[in-house]
Amino acid sequence: PLTQTVIAGDSVTLSVEATGMGTLTYQWIKDSFELPGETASTLTLNPVTEASEGSYTVRVSSGTSSQVSNPAQLTVLVRPKITLDPVSAVVDEGSTTVLTVAASGKSAPTYQWFFEKQLLGGQTGASLSLSPVTSQKAGNYYAVASNAAGSVTSLTARITLTFSAPFVSPQYT
Repeated sequence: PLTQTVIAGDSVTLSVEATGMGTLTYQWIKDSFELPGETASTLTLNPVTEASEGSYTVRVSSGTSSQVSNPAQLTVLVRPKITLDPVSAVVDEGSTTVLTVAASGKSAPTYQWFFEKQLLGGQTGASLSLSPVTSQKAGNYYAVASNAAGSVTSLTARITLTFSAPFVSPQYT
């Protein structure tokens, strides 16, 4: 079998070719443990999960002799999952606000922020600081978390401005 890298949720087939005298039998082995019922020349995992990752071999037997294949390493990539979405806020004009996103993934995700569906160049951290908040910065923000397995988009957070009414002191006559 050949070493392979697959994305969780996809399928993968490992196979072996063998020759010998008589009828050949097969037993697939993962991380030194026999896989019950996996006795064909191919092993299909559908869907692949994180638990599928490991070292796979196959023991081929013919009569009284058997041979174990070289190991094939199966690496499973996992798409990121948003674990914390940015939160909408109503803020005073001229103040500072911070939007935060978090994502999990087997390989650490990277982030990219967007404002009104436009990429915010250089905004690649888990937090986005808006300072000072102006009318040009009010609107919809979201982040995309990516890793080698794919990407996921956070929910949209809306930044809304409040405008302070000027204070007028009462006039007494």
